[in-house]
Amino acid sequence: MFKILKSKSGQMNIPKTATTTGVVCKAPRWPWPIAFVEPIGAFSWEGRRPQWVPGRSDWRLAMEKHTESGEGAEEVARQVRTALEAAELTAFSDLLHPDVRWGPPDDPTPPCRNREQVLAWYRRGQESGARARVSEVVVVGDRILVGLVVRGTGAARERGGQATRWQVLTVRAGQVVDIVGYDQRSEAVARARSPTG
Repeated sequence: MFKILKSKSGQMNIPKTATTTGVVCKAPRWPWPIAFVEPIGAFSWEGRRPQWVPGRSDWRLAMEKHTESGEGAEEVARQVRTALEAAELTAFSDLLHPDVRWGPPDDPTPPCRNREQVLAWYRRGQESGARARVSEVVVVGDRILVGLVVRGTGAARERGGQATRWQVLTVRAGQVVDIVGYDQRSEAVARARSPTG
């Protein structure tokens, strides 16, 4: 009743009844929502929870369904924690939308307006000796609140060696499209809870 299909994440057992013409994996690491695409619809799979989207062969639609319910954001949150704790920019890059924006709150022209600029910002921090430990990851709808304990920066040295910072990541269709940085957790929580446009 099963056949083996290969994706970038490795091998998976797929029910034969879910005949497919291809397997699309959004990121090279599992766990991740994977969509199995066939001409009459999209069959998405996250862990043991399948979801069938009839009448469409667009795997992105299935990804969006997971994200709308918060399930997609939960998967992204796990990947974000792993990438940040390992300081692995390649893994983090896989999670970012090409047009992701990063900056302070309510900045109409944030300093980073695409994936390469965001990665360059993180890379400069690493090269200058900055290090961060993930203190918390909380999913709120399609947003992710990430708490960081930062060392090796001027602000950290002023505070005796470490400083606490928060970032709020907005997820769309399985990718991070927006990152906003905060000095105060209460402000970050308010952002995470605010409606998304």
